[in-house]
Amino acid sequence: MQVFEAEERAALVAAVQRLLRDKNAEADVRRTMETERGYDPELWRQLAEMGLTGLIVDTDYGGSGGGPVELELVMEEIGAGLLCSPFLSSAVLAPALLNATGDEAAKKRLLPSLASGETIATVAITGEKGLWTQDDIGVRATEAGKDWTLDGVASYVTHGQVADVLLVVAAVSGDVGIFEVEAGAKGLEIAPLQTFDLTLRL
Repeated sequence: MQVFEAEERAALVAAVQRLLRDKNAEADVRRTMETERGYDPELWRQLAEMGLTGLIVDTDYGGSGGGPVELELVMEEIGAGLLCSPFLSSAVLAPALLNATGDEAAKKRLLPSLASGETIATVAITGEKGLWTQDDIGVRATEAGKDWTLDGVASYVTHGQVADVLLVVAAVSGDVGIFEVEAGAKGLEIAPLQTFDLTLRL
């Protein structure tokens, strides 16, 4: 993790504020909310160029190496600006989960493209009740030789409609496994949930 000085944090916040003020005014938010993707790819590219999509990714994997303080400061501005983007999913949840696994091969494979913004990822954890317990995991994994089959429903998945990769948490013989699933995987069905907050897709 990189150590940020107070001046660097202030500059980071100011840069995010400028970008959102210039590119994410109320009219922009309302327009983006109505699009099929639910985010502005050009604004996403600019977030990536600022190093924000890799904010909590270690510098060894091409990220900015920020920690919880930097993340809180940036998320506060993103929330205040009602930014329509897969930031929560791809720049927070997915890299945090990958970091927690300690799986170096997966981190080397996925984190650099998440940090660059080239790949969008999300995390599928909760079942249809939306509870954060192991018993509520709605997906089961079964091993068949060298392959795995996932069966079930994960719900309340943020930005699933634009994710290139889904990190699916599944029950495995009384334990929990995390599976990397490509958006076009055979048998994968992604269906939208109705939301009151149109800036966030589930």
